[in-house]
Amino acid sequence: MRGPARRRRGGAREDEGGGDDDDDDDDDDDDDGVTTRARVVRRRAPMRGGTHHGLNLATVWTCAAYATWVLMGTVAWVSHLGERAPMLAMVLPARGWPSNAACDGVGVFLARNAPLSLIFVIPHSLALPSRLYGVVGVYGRLVYNVISAAMLHVFLWAFTPLKTPVVRRFATTTTTTTTTTRRCT
Repeated sequence: MRGPARRRRGGAREDEGGGDDDDDDDDDDDDDGVTTRARVVRRRAPMRGGTHHGLNLATVWTCAAYATWVLMGTVAWVSHLGERAPMLAMVLPARGWPSNAACDGVGVFLARNAPLSLIFVIPHSLALPSRLYGVVGVYGRLVYNVISAAMLHVFLWAFTPLKTPVVRRFATTTTTTTTTTRRCT
């Protein structure tokens, strides 16, 4: 058996301690007193809890909350919730609707929003969780989610809408037909 994963009779690995407490002498002495195997240094497993664990937990929950807030805010942004409920606009990402000044033509629309789409798409292609695991270990998926949420947040904040024609909605009543218009941005 090799390395630190070698098991002792008590079931614990040698480097974690445990096992038989009555057999503390792991040295084999020859007749002339030469030690053939060194004494195993017992280390305790890291403790759960404490400042490091609390900070780690707070960081993970903060990152997860940010990613969730951006994703839920995207639904609000698409449905223009910030425009329809101005009191919510201050707590939604990108004010909850595409509130930047609209552009007049498709060419201007593409020129302003194509670089934004690249800013959003490229990290999804290059910063994959499998690559991030090699850099940040077990937090690869969390870092990927935070990068994706941040890029989506930037996209929503800087997006330039296209000025579109007015959408008409026809409502019929029993006596007359009325036409109402609604502004679409």
